[in-house]
Amino acid sequence: MVAFAPTEGSSTPHNGGDAGGWGTGNSTGSGLGGNTNTQDNGGLLITQMAALDNVTNVRIELVINGVAQEPIIADTTTTTDVLPKITPEDTVSGTAYINLSDGTTRVAQLNATQTSSGKVLKFKVPYKYSCSNSNGTLASGTYYARDGIDLSAYTESGMAGWLCQQDHSLHKGSFVTGVRGDITLVAVPEMTFSQDNTFGGYIPAGSTTPQTGVSNNPYLINYYGTDTNRENQLFINIANYTCDASALTMTCDKTGLFTISQQSSGYSFVVKLNPSIAASDSRVNGNAKLTVTDPATGLTKDIYVAIKKDVPTITMKTGQEINTILKNDLGANTTPAVRSFSASTTPPPSGATTYELSATDSEGQCLAWLDGTSIKYYAKGYTDSNRKIPLHMMASSMFRNCSGLTSIDVSGFDTSNVIDMNNMFYGCSNLINITGLSGFNTGSVTRMDYMFYGCSNLNRIDVSSFNTGSVTDMTFMFGSCSSLTTIYASSAFDTTNVTSDTYMFGSCSSLVGGNGTTFNGGIENKTYARIDGGPTSATPGYFTPAP
Repeated sequence: MVAFAPTEGSSTPHNGGDAGGWGTGNSTGSGLGGNTNTQDNGGLLITQMAALDNVTNVRIELVINGVAQEPIIADTTTTTDVLPKITPEDTVSGTAYINLSDGTTRVAQLNATQTSSGKVLKFKVPYKYSCSNSNGTLASGTYYARDGIDLSAYTESGMAGWLCQQDHSLHKGSFVTGVRGDITLVAVPEMTFSQDNTFGGYIPAGSTTPQTGVSNNPYLINYYGTDTNRENQLFINIANYTCDASALTMTCDKTGLFTISQQSSGYSFVVKLNPSIAASDSRVNGNAKLTVTDPATGLTKDIYVAIKKDVPTITMKTGQEINTILKNDLGANTTPAVRSFSASTTPPPSGATTYELSATDSEGQCLAWLDGTSIKYYAKGYTDSNRKIPLHMMASSMFRNCSGLTSIDVSGFDTSNVIDMNNMFYGCSNLINITGLSGFNTGSVTRMDYMFYGCSNLNRIDVSSFNTGSVTDMTFMFGSCSSLTTIYASSAFDTTNVTSDTYMFGSCSSLVGGNGTTFNGGIENKTYARIDGGPTSATPGYFTPAP
């Protein structure tokens, strides 16, 4: 059988068509068109490899065991009597010239033989493709079904993928596979929404522009607007329906992702994103399918919405650069004018003088300003949504000598990339409370020397989350914290690699371990940097397990 094109009426020409082919069989098999996949007498069977329309005939040139065979011209009247016999031991090569009614010819090389299972020869057929976007054609060429199409040079950020016009399949990424036949690919914009939940863009089923497709099947038109009263919303109007407009329905396959409201006109829907959906929510990944149903016909139409919650990346200034702003611009080293440092869930008020704590090349901003006696900082998509801001790897001296502060809240910062915390709170002599310290990830930190030095009014420090296995320097880490009574810690506070520990607990005269071990002026290095086993035990220490 030779069947390089689908039979008339095939419902899936893009994927290679039906199992039938051309013509009728004879006594030697199924001919050039039956459905049989085996031949008892060893006759040649060429599988249906080409998904091409308007094939006139196929010229087959075979070489069997080094001997060129007479060319075979196969058309709708040809039977398998003309085909040579193939055995599993034969070496076969060949070319099929597929002649189309438009006068062009596709040249297909023999790709594989399967004479032991159905006596099949498979030809590698070249197909044509073109890809385009709203500006026109981007590229065109030929491809082979098994190889796929590499569109990496044309795939841009903000694209949901490539939409195949022949079968309406959406191919994500830059490599298109699983297709066959001549195809047209259209770049489909991705629906995105930023940290304030604004989003836009759409993918109507079958095209990047509305089209009816099947008769009486509604199509979807996106009337997305950019004005502020349309933020969070996708406006969709339905056309070509047969029922009463009010009977149209729209559903989403991802429960809770959207709220969908039908307008008084009936044919208009507003789809609004649930603002509480987090960026990490699994419903945000991939496509959401909105399905419109026309109950008069039972027909449906889908619009696939590619969702991405887009929070800008923030790159912070170094600790020393932030320190300069806190002291020189915001007065963190004056008393009693400024007393606290904490995050704000709302942007700075109109008219406030702001200072940027984020680096100049940061995608997102972290702004600080003075609010009465407090220093506030705000980062859109972070402080307003419980998302932590990654600190610069060099966080040393961030609050150094901010002697005016009595309270510092660092719970909004991600320290997982920080390698240097030396002098971080050095000289905060009026500091009474540090909130969020227990949430620090210190797995990458190598320096903690002078970290809390001179915090003479602190009476408790919670370092229970600290993993200090990489730290090498803890010189004066808690030095001169004369009011410090309790240090909460865990077994992860590891000093094995610490080589500099001079006066780690220097002058911590009020310090008491969790089981009663009191400060010993003769042991101020890392020796007692452990959970207290009790003053008379083998493991006295200055640390208390976290409550």
